[in-house]
Formats: sequence, C-alpha cells, structure tokens
Amino acid sequence: MLAAARAVGAHRFVTQSIVLGYGYRDHGPRVISEDAPFAEPVGGKLGEAVAAIRATEEQVFAADEVEGVALRYGFFYGQDRMTNMIVNLVRKRRLPVPSGGGYANFIYLEDAAAATVAALEKGRAGQAYNIVDDEPVRWGDYLDTLAAAVGARRPWRVRSWMLRPIPYAHAMMTTSMRVSNAKAKRELGWAPAVPTYREGIPLVARATR
Repeated sequence: MLAAARAVGAHRFVTQSIVLGYGYRDHGPRVISEDAPFAEPVGGKLGEAVAAIRATEEQVFAADEVEGVALRYGFFYGQDRMTNMIVNLVRKRRLPVPSGGGYANFIYLEDAAAATVAALEKGRAGQAYNIVDDEPVRWGDYLDTLAAAVGARRPWRVRSWMLRPIPYAHAMMTTSMRVSNAKAKRELGWAPAVPTYREGIPLVARATR
C-alpha cells in the first residue's frame, strides 16, 4: 500500500491501528494518551497481534516521501455486520461477559469515518491519534445497555477464566483502559457526534429492529 501511495504521488498515508496496542492488561485508573508506551513486544498467543500493530505503525512513520499518520481506533460499533452479529448473540444470550470486567473504549462508525477524513486533511506526519468516544465503559455495562435496548435479557456473568478457551476474547474483555481523545480533538478539529455508548446504542437498536 505504501508503494502504491508513492506511485500515485500521494503525500499523506493514514493507517488503521487500535488502542489495544497499549497493552492487553489492566491499566488501572490512569488516562492513556498517545505518549504512553505502545505495542511493546510480548510473548504468548497475543505476540503476533501486537507485532502486527507495531509493524503497521513503524512502516508508516518511517516511509519516505509520504507523511505517515496512525489512527488508534477504539472498538467499532454502528450499523454494520459485526454489530448485527453481536446484537444477535445478545438476543440469544450467547455472549457472556466476565464478572466485573475491564473498561473498553468504543467509537461509533460514522465518527470513526469523520476522524479519518480529518486526519487526511490535518494529521501531522509521524503522529498517532486515539480515536475513541468520550467515555470508557465496562463490557458488562455496554452489553447490559445493548440488551435492554433490543429487548433481550441481561447477558450471563461468568468467571474470567471460563473465557480462556477463546484466547483473544478473554484478553480483550479482561483488558481495562481509559483512553483519551484530547489530542485528536485538539489537532484534528474532530469530536465524536455520538459522544458515548448511551447515545450510540439506541441508534443501533433502531437499525436492527
């Protein structure tokens, strides 16, 4: 893709990254900005995923003749196939969540698209931007709100170790972080039109009736 960008004379290249690059672990109450360590090498089953995140950003930042920008998105949701799949699982009560669970960072799809356009126009070379909404939320609270909005029962609560047979789901739903979007607001002139899951989930529910 970088070679193609050079071939057509593009001067800016925006790549998709993800906030999970800050680390699959409990980050505690601190707010995470783009200055935090990112995509540090790790072993185990998550090693390849983290290495891919790191390689994507490094290649773009180091590219010659192209201004590289990375957008570290939160979890997408909106009117799309993946969200529809999650809604169906919630309706059938087939998506358990770990008791307590970690804080996740979401972004409504249309807001993610608007941030991408803003980055193409205003992003600074060699910079990463967190593209998340204004309020981190526990997985349980997010899915409880979704279940109520679509008329389903509350998702099952399970011990976190019960999700270990699905390694990525276990890692994702037990990771806890509170990510800041202040830099994107300040430098890109962007802000989410759907600021929290409380406004976004009703939009999802109406679209999936």
